Parts: sequence; structure tokens; C-alpha cells
Amino acid sequence: MGRQSRDDATLYRALLTLTSAGPQAYSAVPDLLNLLEEGRSVVGVTEVFAAIGEAAVPAIVESLKSQNSVVRYWSASNLPARSDTIPALFEALNEALVDDSACVRAEVARSLARFGSKAVPVLMKSAKDDSDPEVRSNAISALSQIGMHSKDVTELLLAASQDENFWVRLASMSAMRNPSFITDEGLFIPALVAGAGDQNPLVRESVAVALGTVRSNNGSQTQSVLTALRRLEEDPVQPVRYWAKVGIQKRGMRPNQPKTKPKVLKWPQEWLQRAICPERE
Repeated sequence: MGRQSRDDATLYRALLTLTSAGPQAYSAVPDLLNLLEEGRSVVGVTEVFAAIGEAAVPAIVESLKSQNSVVRYWSASNLPARSDTIPALFEALNEALVDDSACVRAEVARSLARFGSKAVPVLMKSAKDDSDPEVRSNAISALSQIGMHSKDVTELLLAASQDENFWVRLASMSAMRNPSFITDEGLFIPALVAGAGDQNPLVRESVAVALGTVRSNNGSQTQSVLTALRRLEEDPVQPVRYWAKVGIQKRGMRPNQPKTKPKVLKWPQEWLQRAICPERE
């Protein structure tokens, strides 16, 4: 083992010890900031900051402004357990929603979910206006996790269900089945029924799950839901068929036997591009 490897192993063990120490590791913060400045053990250092808790917030805020996008990404990802009670951290994340790196902005949007209703306005802005689809989809998923419904959120989900990027459509369809959003399920039924014809099987699978849970007192809407589920029952992809069958059974009806065998789902390269993020690798 070379000297660098031995040094890295020693540092790794030291960071594990500091993480276990929690708030008692506060005295190590200056040295930890030096490591971040050198770009060393970024994930481990940010995990120590999270374990230290509120006392490390000034260091986390500083790290969110680092010139190194890897540092900014992991600083947004590894946050203290009670982040939602720390105004300075919320403000720093809010500012980071305009980061030059789309990967950083996407991670910030995901992390903002823990701040609850006060994060809704900034998440809605990101969901509407950000140029990157992963940022938009993460912002929608965060809104779904928060679960605060309003006319503006409903309109946002309906618009997102027609986004050109399937990850955004998927996030929207998934949010539509969140009971916290539903004051009038009929508002989402037309979008979900239309989503049964989406070209992407992951979106159709989410639609099938949602259609199995929504209810409406409108007879024509109820029929349109059943028609969509019957259509999805014949979907080329097995997971879509499965959830359509579950939805039909929930309605006390007998599933049909599909006329064709399902196809093997292969993930096209463009589906995997969302996972390519230099800061995350």
C-alpha cells in the first residue's frame, strides 16, 4: 500500500470517528474546512458536519458557497437532522437554488422538502422556471413530500404532466396520487387518463398506480378511469399491467386476460442520462 493510500485510510477512519462523536467533534471544524478546500474526502467531511448539528451550520453555509461544485453538492445533500429549525440554513439553500450547477440545484430542491410549507414558494418557482428537468422534477417531488395543496400547486402539477421531459411528467403523476394534495380528485383525473397514453412506460406505470386510487362522484369520470385502466391492462410492459390489474380489482371488478405477452423493458441511454452528474460520481 502506497503512502497516499495509507494516508487516505487513516483519514477515512478519523472521519468515521468524528461522525460517531457528533456535536463533540465541533473542535475539528477548522481542519475539516481545510480538507474541503483541498477537495479531499468531501462526502465524509460533510457527513461529519451533519453529525455535529447546528453548531456546524456556519461551516455548512460556507461550504454551500465553495468554488468546488462537488463540495456544494454534498453540503446540500448531507444536512443536520433538525435542519428545518435553522433559518440560516434555509436561507443558504434558498440562495443555492440559482447555483451554476444543475446537479447542485437539483440536490438543493430535494433537501428543501424538510423545511415544509415555508419552502413551497421557492420550490414552485424552481419547478416552473428552472431550465434543467432534474431540478424541476426534484422540486415537484419535494412539493409532494411536503404535501401542502393549493390551487397554484394543482395548476403546477397539471402543467408539469405535459412537460417535454418524462422525468418531470413522472414526478407530476406520482404527486397526483398523494392524498395530501387531493381536495377534489376530479381535477387530476383528466390528466391521469391522458397520461395512460404516455410514450414512457415509467410514466404509464405511475399513472396506473394513481388511477387505482383516485375516486370521483362524477359518473363519466369514473368510466373514463376504468377505460384507461383497461387500456393499461393491455400495456406492453408488465409493471404497468400489474398496477392496472390492482386498480381494477380495487373497484371490485375482474381483470381481463391480456391478449399479448409483455415485452422486456430495456432502458434507453437517454433515460440513464439523468443519473450522470459529475458532482455525484
